[in-house]
Amino acid sequence: MNRGNAEKADLMPHAHNRNHNLAHKREMILNTEDSRIEERMIELEMKVTYQDGTIEDLNETVTRLQLEVQRIERTVEQLKLKLSPTSLTGADINIANEKPPHY
Repeated sequence: MNRGNAEKADLMPHAHNRNHNLAHKREMILNTEDSRIEERMIELEMKVTYQDGTIEDLNETVTRLQLEVQRIERTVEQLKLKLSPTSLTGADINIANEKPPHY
């Protein structure tokens, strides 16, 4: 083996170690990146789960309030019918014209 080949042979183990170290570092970086992505995925899944619960709660509230509005609307319609001029009797009109007791 000539001198040039001997020097190359001496450098080969160092180059192999360097390549191995780079590959190891790359793998560590990828693992770290995978961990960050996994953490972000878990965080997003938790947020979606919380938002699903919130949406369900809001839907129940809207449904309950809609039923309450419908009940109030029916009551108002009944009161309108009761207080319409055609539904009032003479006694109702006299009562409506009376002054309250505190006068």
